[in-house]
Amino acid sequence: MKKIVCLIIIGISLNSFSQEILIPIGYSYNQKHNLHLGLDVQLTNETFFIVGISSNTTFNNGKLQSVPEIHTSVLPFSSENKSHLLSYFMTEIASTKECFNPSLGISIYNVVKFKTGYNFAYKPEDSQLKGITFGLIFSLGSMKNSKTL
Repeated sequence: MKKIVCLIIIGISLNSFSQEILIPIGYSYNQKHNLHLGLDVQLTNETFFIVGISSNTTFNNGKLQSVPEIHTSVLPFSSENKSHLLSYFMTEIASTKECFNPSLGISIYNVVKFKTGYNFAYKPEDSQLKGITFGLIFSLGSMKNSKTL
């Protein structure tokens, strides 16, 4: 719990210095129901290339369990693109110490993201980690570079 509080405090303080820092919070399902909380950094303005760290927190046998994750997302928005349809799609690759998760999804102004993917376990004995995943994530923070129609 201390890690989550520290992550929120760091994210809020960094957001005051940069317009490209976001705090994703939401629900994700990776063979367990999880609270998804993290810190994302948008690296480019045109095509949104986002890298981040997050934590998937769940209750396991009455105890709070947190699994750290690193991820990168690409939202193919371009201000020169005449068709805005492409700008609503996103791809993401995430990795934990136990599994690898590529996913596809829909992003609305880089604020609301719905994604679905598939977990691939690193070890064959972790077969319970394999399976379809999905999530609904809200990105909190300044959206200076978000697209407007």
